[in-house]
Amino acid sequence: METIAAALVQPREWPEPGGWHAAVVFGPRSWVAFTAFLGGIEVIDVGWAG
Repeated sequence: METIAAALVQPREWPEPGGWHAAVVFGPRSWVAFTAFLGGIEVIDVGWAG
């Protein structure tokens, strides 16, 4: 959840809303891949290491 929250509070890192692009944000032991819309983000995939 911390990594998803980190993605939400960094809108400058979001891909262009409504496109086919995605972004990835890495946490200490996890990552989240997401795409952006005008109203927020949609999480595509989440992963954990270790």
